[in-house]
Amino acid sequence: MNAVDSSVIVAAFSSWHEHHETARLAMAERPHLPAHAAAEAYSVLTRLPNPYRASPGLVHEFLASTFGDRTLQVDATTVIDLLGELAQLGIVGGASYDGLIGQTVRAVGATLLTLDQRARETYDRLGVRVTSLVT
Repeated sequence: MNAVDSSVIVAAFSSWHEHHETARLAMAERPHLPAHAAAEAYSVLTRLPNPYRASPGLVHEFLASTFGDRTLQVDATTVIDLLGELAQLGIVGGASYDGLIGQTVRAVGATLLTLDQRARETYDRLGVRVTSLVT
């Protein structure tokens, strides 16, 4: 089973993105969607500067039609445990959100597909199985 982070979702949605075709190919495999990645992608796509900004309804429609019921989320206890793990590893700030996405994918034994080289360090430190779609 594969899942994607917001970097893949944004690129797949955005025809102008340099990795659009790569992301679209990854989406053809019908990956799962971590709930936090959905919120991140929605946030990014609806706040980009014009002319790239998308309407909230269009982004929602894209996420719903692309992923359907293939969403992943963790329970509150798991999130609290993750925060302890992040603290032990010294993962702080915005990388904490990458940690939440990574932990959600790790919890179900999936492989995370990403275009985000910066987040890769967090994923690796958490022991998430990751495939980078760019080199």
